[in-house]
Amino acid sequence: MDIYTPQELLDVIDLTYRPTTFLTNTFFPEVQTFDTPAISFDRLSGARRLAPFVSPCVEGRPIRRRGFSTDSFSPAYVKPKMALTPCNVTTRRPGERIGGSLSLAQRRDLQLAADLQELIDIIDNRLEWMAAQALVYGYVDVAGDDYPLVRVDFQRSAGHSVVLAGANLWSAATGKPVSNLDSWSGTVAQDQGGSVTDVLLGANVWAPLSQNPEFKDLYKNVQPIGGPLPSLLPGVLDNDQKVYRGMFGQYRLWSYNATYTDPNGVTQFYLPPDEVQLVAKQTMRGVQAFGAIQDLQSLAAVKYFAKMWPQEDPSVIYTMVQSAPLLVPRVTNSTFRAKVL
Repeated sequence: MDIYTPQELLDVIDLTYRPTTFLTNTFFPEVQTFDTPAISFDRLSGARRLAPFVSPCVEGRPIRRRGFSTDSFSPAYVKPKMALTPCNVTTRRPGERIGGSLSLAQRRDLQLAADLQELIDIIDNRLEWMAAQALVYGYVDVAGDDYPLVRVDFQRSAGHSVVLAGANLWSAATGKPVSNLDSWSGTVAQDQGGSVTDVLLGANVWAPLSQNPEFKDLYKNVQPIGGPLPSLLPGVLDNDQKVYRGMFGQYRLWSYNATYTDPNGVTQFYLPPDEVQLVAKQTMRGVQAFGAIQDLQSLAAVKYFAKMWPQEDPSVIYTMVQSAPLLVPRVTNSTFRAKVL
């Protein structure tokens, strides 16, 4: 058989369904690709500006200069690959009639498309994880089997993370979620983070919040501009595992219950289930940045680079997709984290 070229593989990827990732596409909608040798973030005093440059190399060290600081980071690659063996094309595919209705070549091509989609899904899951890390913690940790933990710290102010306790918990009748949101939004604005637009509720937050006396009385009587009255009835999760709860004052309220499987096989929430995340979306100006692909067959800055190659004995065709991602909040203080349960 002929080995597909990288461009032909990309065409296959573009024609297959790719699931939407809520955090990535909502809060980091801009995509930038680079072929530069380093990722650098220039932080000017008082300006809160973030200038991203991207590289796939592992090592990276912060460089400090008078008047401003430059943090340099080299992210690790993501290079998932899959092997297509004769066993994958000689057995019936899921959904195929008993006895088989496809030729071996048809099964091969269908399996190749499925493998490519799975590789892209794995990378997109990693992007969503990085988006969550940046929003929740203000930094992204990169670690793997071949290199030690490296942290990209966007240097969010320490005051943008709080933990409630006792009578202040949102699950308590004495909790004050409305007052909390206003106070935390004020902190974001004072620290040049802009005006909070979105509040992301962890998986466990909506149930007690919707019954909180301070919140409930206001929420059910608020008329959002240009929209219907919000409802305290259970919402319906879409494919992104999110529920839009409506407008509450200036805030768009979202419940986000999406999960992923960690390297130990344990299911984890992207967002901590007992927390809320405040985001000033317009000010943050999140970007998906992709560094240069370290492959001689890659001649351009791209988000994904797919390739395949054969092995003669035993007979195997390998498919691999490479990417060098980093999700960057340009204005770090545009986010705020609170543990409310």
